[in-house]
Amino acid sequence: MNDHVVIPGIGIGGMTDKYEIKILICYLLYSVHTPLSREQLNLIFQEEQLVNYFSFCSALTELIKSDHLSVKKTDTDEVYTLKPFGIETAERLSHSLPASLRDNVVKTAMGLIARVKIEQENEVAITPSQNGYTVHFRMHDGNFDIMTLELFAPDLIQAEKIKENYLKDPLRIYRGLSTLLIEK
Repeated sequence: MNDHVVIPGIGIGGMTDKYEIKILICYLLYSVHTPLSREQLNLIFQEEQLVNYFSFCSALTELIKSDHLSVKKTDTDEVYTLKPFGIETAERLSHSLPASLRDNVVKTAMGLIARVKIEQENEVAITPSQNGYTVHFRMHDGNFDIMTLELFAPDLIQAEKIKENYLKDPLRIYRGLSTLLIEK
């Protein structure tokens, strides 16, 4: 007989205990040293099917009410950071969570943080053009453009694939293109 209960949004080894979910949220914010939005936190947990969405939202709300987290408004979103009580929770209680779970959630978060940084420094837009689509690339450092490029794609599927592949490693594209153009 199968004793495993299926809970939507939670994979094998996922968490159902709200107390542990709260510890995991505190541990994650403590480990990455970066404020994260509700959407980003949820994406981290959902990507690995660690926590049910509703349990996550409930735990996050309780952490704010219990003075573990603070909410700060940015230009585009609200981000969460740890208050002293949240730091203490992460330091004292995170050892009660499996090391593999802690490592997995931090690895996923670091990947997300890297993607966000890449997307902030690299804009990619797709616009319809005659006979297909144009993919517009802009690599910049603030107001300084490092590279702008336009590339034709015959259909939207290919345009999206070009965008996706560019955002995986834009620096590699820049270096490769520069090398091709500079070499004799």
